[in-house]
Amino acid sequence: MASTTTDDSTAASSSSSFEKRLTLVNSTQESVQTLSLWILYHRSQHEHLIKTWFKVLKKSKPLHRLTLFYVANDVIQNAKKQNGLIYQQAFKPYLNSAMIYVKENSIKKKVQRILEIWRERGVYDEDFIGELLKKLLGTEVYEKDKEVTRVIAEFQVRSNYIFQKKKKIFLFFIAKIIM
Repeated sequence: MASTTTDDSTAASSSSSFEKRLTLVNSTQESVQTLSLWILYHRSQHEHLIKTWFKVLKKSKPLHRLTLFYVANDVIQNAKKQNGLIYQQAFKPYLNSAMIYVKENSIKKKVQRILEIWRERGVYDEDFIGELLKKLLGTEVYEKDKEVTRVIAEFQVRSNYIFQKKKKIFLFFIAKIIM
């Protein structure tokens, strides 16, 4: 029975220690990466660590929430590189719930950028990223943003086509002048 009490107090101490780490992390790359590596190292406790991350995120001020999002991003992407999909899957429900805490105008665009990077790198599937973006931006803004992205992509294809055509015409005239 004494060992259970010791295990409980050790777990409580560890939890409190991790909570303190999350509270003290700052937005520098070194600080984010150091905490991220610590989290990755303690993989066996991933469920507890992610729950604690979410708990601290909810209590934090907007700029610190962004820092915590950077930590999650670093953990998720590094875990993916190391085939540690356990973090990628375990974070999913918490990321979904976290969107309401990162909607402040001062940080929203930066969180949106992280989600776009996840989309580009295939960190999460398109449906999940879309779901997160809808929660972050609101459905109307998300649909408008999606349309703007489509128009820009279409414009890039057309402008590239026009550029290639003009290049051919220009080279044709240069060739005529030289001959």
